[in-house]
Amino acid sequence: MPEAPAFAYIFKRFPIFAQTFVAREIEGLARHGCEPPIYSAQRPADTARQEGFAELEKRVRTLPSGPRLSADILASGLAGRLPAGVFLSGGWLGRRGRRRREALWLGPRLQAAGVRHVHTHFVGPSACTAWWLRRDFGITYSITAHANDFLSDEEEAPGRDALLRDADFVVAVSDYSRRLLAEMFPGARVVRVYNGMSLAGFPPREPVTPPLLVSVGRLVEKKGFADLIEVCRLLRAQGVDVRCKIIGDGPLEGDLRARIAAAGLAGAVELAGAQAQPEIRAALAAASAFVLPCVEEKAGGMDILPTVIMEAMAARLPVVSTTLAGIPEMVVEGKTGLLVAPGDAAAAAAAVRSLLDDPDKARAMGEAGFRHAAAVFSEDVTIPQLLGLLRAASAR
Repeated sequence: MPEAPAFAYIFKRFPIFAQTFVAREIEGLARHGCEPPIYSAQRPADTARQEGFAELEKRVRTLPSGPRLSADILASGLAGRLPAGVFLSGGWLGRRGRRRREALWLGPRLQAAGVRHVHTHFVGPSACTAWWLRRDFGITYSITAHANDFLSDEEEAPGRDALLRDADFVVAVSDYSRRLLAEMFPGARVVRVYNGMSLAGFPPREPVTPPLLVSVGRLVEKKGFADLIEVCRLLRAQGVDVRCKIIGDGPLEGDLRARIAAAGLAGAVELAGAQAQPEIRAALAAASAFVLPCVEEKAGGMDILPTVIMEAMAARLPVVSTTLAGIPEMVVEGKTGLLVAPGDAAAAAAAVRSLLDDPDKARAMGEAGFRHAAAVFSEDVTIPQLLGLLRAASAR
């Protein structure tokens, strides 16, 4: 029977398609015999497209909103289940008191369930709710910090400095982000735990002809899909009959379609839209290489540790990416894939061509990538690390 731990997860909105890595973490905990309670401030708009989300959503308890949330808090306060000073002060009322209201709704329910610690992802609204839980109820909290969430200031009280300083611990998803967090927030206790995944369930590779390049991600600037389209243009100009499938949706879809048309690649580069895991894994099995030429956005945002690279490694694919942020921790240059400078489409095209011209080298890199993923990124490695931290925090 799964363990009923003394910690819970809280989210602003869960589960959602763009945060598959979070769902995998919770599913990984369940596979390791631990099913913490899950609370979400809002209900996701769409969970149908992602494999496993329908089942996972059954475990999520969504908080009430608006007048219902305030009414529940009023009832709890009158029944003596809230700290009297907090309740009577009225500090939880008004537009700026939303996160505190969420904490006041959660606090008595978490205490009744024996929960002494909460964990959340991103330095954002749910972390603010967790901070108020600590202040008003003594329930400690921890945060997994990813990238743009701690690189841009959190506008809600108490602000990112306090959120990170007062956390029991802060999980960094790469050594790169661990160093960055330690420099930016010297008062925070930062530990590195990679986003992990199960390496099971990937079909055997059967590369198609002509060669297929696959990439996966939101259609946003930091993924570098504009450079990937240029890579395909350069390769085809060199006489390489290559195809490319980009899986994902997002705000740059129109721009990317225009680039594809302008480059004369309408029949060669496909924007396949968002797809569920079975379709993604089938595409990876048919590919000759996985290409994700990440760049830093004009506003400074970047992908610190793209989990889709782990999927490619689990599928035994060689990876072509860039030297940005934590990517070199995933792609071992010359062994599991090839890395180029961000924004250098010509170098990326040359790297891809070297793999297409030498299938044996590409196959060896793919196998080495799988071994690297198994040793570093498998949930059998990462979940026990995280679970140990969460158990220790809830015990304190």
